Amino acid sequence: MTKADCLKYENLIKAKLIELGISLQNKDDIQIERAADPVDLYQYQDAILNAANCKTRETTMLRQIEEAIRRMQEGTYGTCSGCNKPISPKRLNAIPWAELCTKCQATQETENSDSIPVGRDLSALNGGRYNTSSLT
Repeated sequence: MTKADCLKYENLIKAKLIELGISLQNKDDIQIERAADPVDLYQYQDAILNAANCKTRETTMLRQIEEAIRRMQEGTYGTCSGCNKPISPKRLNAIPWAELCTKCQATQETENSDSIPVGRDLSALNGGRYNTSSLT
């Protein structure tokens, strides 16, 4: 990877870091409101859950970006941590903080999806509000 390429990805990562920093500063925007109507209460709970999930994803992405910066400093940026082959420029342009090449990422996602037990009763999740019978 050339120095110019490295600088380009570093700038992309820094821009995302700034964006995430602003977004994570607004984490106090999550508010809990009381509602007398059960439907409103469920809507508020869903909104809070969605906002919390978004913040969790952003925090995870922030950690991934910090790791990418560390790899840049170590000189290992752009090398897949799974197979030690170069990560394609196309992938780094799309996800500059990528740690894995597309092949290793797909393998990891497949392995992670295989760990979910099929047929598990999920109806207790979210107070049983979701029909999970079609998932088994």
